[in-house]
Amino acid sequence: MAGSNDDYTPIFNAIPCVMFIGLADDVADVCALGCQPMKILKVAHAAAALPRMVATHPLLVILGAEVPATAEDEVRQHAAALGAEVLLESQLDPAAPLDQLKALVRQAILARSLRSM
Repeated sequence: MAGSNDDYTPIFNAIPCVMFIGLADDVADVCALGCQPMKILKVAHAAAALPRMVATHPLLVILGAEVPATAEDEVRQHAAALGAEVLLESQLDPAAPLDQLKALVRQAILARSLRSM
């Protein structure tokens, strides 16, 4: 039927989320508090994270300290292609991680919104 809504390709609308890659549980717990109310996706290592990034389009990716540099490069490339921000565990502000993460989530939301205009 010409002109019906079934003829159009649906627009992909990612659920706003933050991806943790290789974060220890205690660090992930703190980060989850700072990223509320975003959905949190926890992935053990970069190899598993890359296809999930393509499928979920996270706003922010937080890389654990144990993620190797070669994997970090791959994650950064995927994140750049998807418009995601990347934060290393070593860049977390020990004095105010919650405030830092809340600001980064807001920044990531704004950046994604501006790119989609």
